Amino acid sequence: MVCFRWRTSHDTLLPAFAACVLAISSTYAQDRQATTDQPRMFESVVSSLEQGDFPPQHALLIQQHGELQLERYWSGPDLVYGRPADRDFGPDDLHGTRSCTKSVVGLLVGIAVHEGLLPVLETPAHTLFPDLGLENQKGFSAKHREVTLEHLLTMTDGFDWQQHESDDHPNNEAELEQSDDVAAYVWSQPMKRAPGEAFNYNSAATALLARAVRRGSGRDIEAFAEEKLFGPLQIEHWEWLHDLDNEPAAHFGLRLTPRDMLKVGQLVLQDGEWNGKQVVPAAWIKEMSDHANGTRKYRYQWWLEDFSTTEQPARVVAAFGRGGQSIFVLPQQDAVVVLTAGHYDDNRAAGARKNLVRQVILPELLAR
Repeated sequence: MVCFRWRTSHDTLLPAFAACVLAISSTYAQDRQATTDQPRMFESVVSSLEQGDFPPQHALLIQQHGELQLERYWSGPDLVYGRPADRDFGPDDLHGTRSCTKSVVGLLVGIAVHEGLLPVLETPAHTLFPDLGLENQKGFSAKHREVTLEHLLTMTDGFDWQQHESDDHPNNEAELEQSDDVAAYVWSQPMKRAPGEAFNYNSAATALLARAVRRGSGRDIEAFAEEKLFGPLQIEHWEWLHDLDNEPAAHFGLRLTPRDMLKVGQLVLQDGEWNGKQVVPAAWIKEMSDHANGTRKYRYQWWLEDFSTTEQPARVVAAFGRGGQSIFVLPQQDAVVVLTAGHYDDNRAAGARKNLVRQVILPELLAR
């Protein structure tokens, strides 16, 4: 098992590790279709990508009815610990999952709640951080006290938080990554609105959830994942970057192979069951993936999409990460799609992944 513990941020690389970074990438001189005996399926999908109808990808994996239907890898630019690198991708190469990490954390929180390591979701979240002395902190308000685990899971916490810098607001995520006490930093932020009032995508919520798991279980989120999730799924090769407080970066830091990303998606598709063992409670998966008549878009750190067509409904549960990293779970098609890419500074190209699945991959799934 390879499990590096870098202390880094999205866009920096500690010089002492520079040589290690160059050694991590495996190269593939041969055709990067992973299996030579793989049936020639989903040709329209591959053609659409290679003809430039959609932005280029690093990897595409499609699994349906429990069988791997397509696995393709390409070359392309990437960011390895914030440093640009041209890579030839293959099945054994780790890839940054970015904010798909949040979705993995969401599953781990479900396990922790089921095992009694975390309390019920209605619990005020600040009570899980007694070591911070929050009640005595200047600026800690009544609204802070109302933030529950449920609010953190659904990112309706109400923090005055912005993921990018503007003229009148700092980049809170960048400040989080420069903090040597992430939990204290998050709780020190003012409240913009009452908890539960509105969704605001933020890394603060996930950071607190992971640190709550540590306080409840006595292990950091990576060690907890190794025992409770990676072990049962036989995920043996990963890396998890750390924040400056030496905690695993819950909002972006997990690096997996695309095949292991596929396992995470298949676990969700199978209602949390893997090889006859209930790894994540089925009730958690059900609640997480409940679209509630299309009104919910984000549940328990997973995105909810609706790709329904006139031929068949297609409600999607998805993990999305910066640059185009994606795990699409399509229960009604009994399918999982994984994409990795390097569009870190091009949100439009990264967002095209939804159109690729909706317009090209979904019709192929419906035809089978």
